[in-house]
Amino acid sequence: TRRRGLVGRAAWRRMIDALEAQRGADGKIPLSFEVIYGHAFRPVPKTTASGEAIVRFQPRRP
Repeated sequence: TRRRGLVGRAAWRRMIDALEAQRGADGKIPLSFEVIYGHAFRPVPKTTASGEAIVRFQPRRP
């Protein structure tokens, strides 16, 4: 079960405390990041001979 909103103050504080515990003697906190991005193309809209657009509605999958 994943949260749908932002974290609360207590969770934020726990994260900050955990980061501070990792701070080195030089004052730096080692962090690593994973950057994920994507790109997609959508198909060309279908139109009728008279130029009207065809729009299909489908329910979302859970």
